Amino acid sequence: MVKSKGFSQNNFMDMTKLEAALYEYIRHYNEWD
Repeated sequence: MVKSKGFSQNNFMDMTKLEAALYEYIRHYNEWD
């Protein structure tokens, strides 16, 4: 159970980082446009 919870937390963190990077990319892309 603890292992599964840790895996879920890691997945959530990765998704958050991915979303943040995507938002940054879109923001810069729009600025250039």
